[in-house]
Amino acid sequence: MDISPNHGALGDSGCRSCEKVNEEIAQSKIEKYIRFYYRKRPQRKLKKLTPVEYRRQFPA
Repeated sequence: MDISPNHGALGDSGCRSCEKVNEEIAQSKIEKYIRFYYRKRPQRKLKKLTPVEYRRQFPA
């Protein structure tokens, strides 16, 4: 009896499409966190301002 995870009711193509969706979701969440970390997260070294708020203090 073969119970390998690659041979299910969906077949191989179903597993691959799930992997692609999961990869896209993971990529989206990573990009969202990076935007939060660099733009919206208050930072101690910037006197608890977000990087965007800190940059707005200085006219270009």
